[in-house]
Amino acid sequence: MKKKRSATFGIVFLLALLGIAIQSYRTQGIVKEWSDNLGQISEQEQIYFALAIPGAENHEKVSADMKNGVELCLAAQNHSSDKYEFHLTIVDEQRQDLMDAHGDDTTARINEVASRIVSDNYSAYYEDPAPLAVLGHWTSGRSSAAGEIYKNNIVAITGTALADDITESNPWYY
Repeated sequence: MKKKRSATFGIVFLLALLGIAIQSYRTQGIVKEWSDNLGQISEQEQIYFALAIPGAENHEKVSADMKNGVELCLAAQNHSSDKYEFHLTIVDEQRQDLMDAHGDDTTARINEVASRIVSDNYSAYYEDPAPLAVLGHWTSGRSSAAGEIYKNNIVAITGTALADDITESNPWYY
């Protein structure tokens, strides 16, 4: 029961943070740290987020909950906005090419995922345009590892990682 409550709290917290970020963008423009990414917003105001999920194979329920929660939030925002259209790219930490290259080495997989997200070659890995921000990762360890790569490159928001040092030591991680 305690795990279910923690996962539910995490999803709700992530949705709240995402809502705050979207509202901030809609009413005041993107915060200063996001200003370098403004060029990614096309004339149609298409805005992409990457959601880093732990992977369907071992964490099917958590991955589905994270994906469904964020998609629900984005759908509500898209329904209420005629100016912006928000999209989500799912970044599976257990994608087959990552598993082939790194196997059970979770840290190596997370580092590869984060490197791909901030890469100038993003489109070689994902079909959507590069994201404005990253949502996730699931645990504190994963978020901490990815945060070192995201630092000074892209804004990240986690609602499930609970270690204080993730956000305290990285002004780009919320």
